[in-house]
Amino acid sequence: MFEILNQLRELSYNLSWSWQNEFYSIFEEINKDYWRWSEQNPIRFLETIDHQYLYDVIEKRNLKPRIAEIYIEYRKYIESQSYYASKYQTSTQPSIAYFSAEYGIAKCLKIYSGGLGVLSGDHLKSASDLGVPLVGIGLAYLYGYFRQYIDAFGRQAELYEKNNFNSLPMHLLTDDQFKPVKLSIDLPGRQIFFQVWVVTVGKIKLHLLDTFVDENHVDDKRITDILYGGDQQKRILQEMLLGIGGVRVLKALNLPIKAFHLNEGHSAFLCLERIRNEIKDNGLTYQQAKEKCYGSNIFTTHTPVPAGIDIFDRTLIEAHFKNYAENELKISIDTLMKEAELADHPEATGKFNMAIFAINNSGSINGVSKLHGEVSRKMWHLPANRSQIGYITNGIHIKSFIAPTSEKLYTKYFGK
Repeated sequence: MFEILNQLRELSYNLSWSWQNEFYSIFEEINKDYWRWSEQNPIRFLETIDHQYLYDVIEKRNLKPRIAEIYIEYRKYIESQSYYASKYQTSTQPSIAYFSAEYGIAKCLKIYSGGLGVLSGDHLKSASDLGVPLVGIGLAYLYGYFRQYIDAFGRQAELYEKNNFNSLPMHLLTDDQFKPVKLSIDLPGRQIFFQVWVVTVGKIKLHLLDTFVDENHVDDKRITDILYGGDQQKRILQEMLLGIGGVRVLKALNLPIKAFHLNEGHSAFLCLERIRNEIKDNGLTYQQAKEKCYGSNIFTTHTPVPAGIDIFDRTLIEAHFKNYAENELKISIDTLMKEAELADHPEATGKFNMAIFAINNSGSINGVSKLHGEVSRKMWHLPANRSQIGYITNGIHIKSFIAPTSEKLYTKYFGK
């Protein structure tokens, strides 16, 4: 029985179970109410359920062969040669970095709010299935996004529930001494430290940055408390952490990243950190470094209305980037502000528009459907002498959306 428990634990720490109906059915058969109470979190389920009861149910319902079969299929999936490797390369080192503010992978991992997160989660799952050499970067929100409920007066209300990362399918990134890896970003007069949680999604690693560490002041700890929470001050700190901190994680991991994918403008500050690294490591000027990085930044725009785009006042940019711009990038704040402007967009003048900044620093830009591509081209009307906005229609990770009854029907007539 210990072998079966170890197999369940190993399966639980890889979120490939999030698209396996058979995995869900095992836990429902053990105890459906307990599975619901755990919020479909197999780690919490296995940590808290009485193990003798667990063994008895597995024995009584003859679940051992099914668990063993799921485990064998999982090992085959992880160890098999991927489509991408067979066609393009054999290296297992990630060469594509995917940045997103939210990821919708499984119900128990509450770091998403809606469509953008579901797209990001499906992107990681599909990359795993295809074997695309990708690594994900995001933020570890202590309270995630709110749960909606109706209060006693019939009004919609919000409830923020705390995530216990130690009881979720994730683990801290550690060094050779098994101590948590801690990195930092610089602000005037202080540093913001962060640790990194690693989530395994099939063959893909997702790294989530977390500011709830002892080295930080209580206010800085709360940078990663709530997804899309707080005022503009909070948002700029979250986006600095995602973009600049994310690139520092990749550098600390020594990964040979060749392409940086910005899923919406939240992570656009990564362009500055890449430029900074080129200036520091290779002695380039700002313009030379920008031109070198430009072709390997890919920007996916989602929001077709100005209200959905982060735009920061100059005072915020000065407060957070003056030292960074002048000392690290060797440019003035005026030059930095111009990076977030486009011709024919007077409403952005004097403010720092994250979408425009991402557009100005990305050699490839795409909308998320044919129609959205058309709307985005009209919205931004980029200069004719540069790459234009294309489109890649959003797909879904099919296995994540097939109901158990439908899957049985398809398997009966078409096989797995």
